[in-house]
Amino acid sequence: MAPVDLRRSFDGLAEQVRQHLHNDSLSGHIFVFRNKRGDRVKLLHWGEDGYVIVYRAINVTLKDLTTKIWIVIFRHVTRAANP
Repeated sequence: MAPVDLRRSFDGLAEQVRQHLHNDSLSGHIFVFRNKRGDRVKLLHWGEDGYVIVYRAINVTLKDLTTKIWIVIFRHVTRAANP
């Protein structure tokens, strides 16, 4: 995962998805961005009414971060499937 300038908002992160990942930011996928130090992450997701950004400052190792991201994604998908 390459670092991203987390000062970017919805449009800037969506542009990163289009340019660097060659993907559609409106696809419903959850895109994860981290800063250079790896202590902050943003998740970008297209919800029913528009973009959703989750921003988190963390104090864990990259391995722990990966585990936590998967937990957040699982909870989000589970809630979406069982409203």
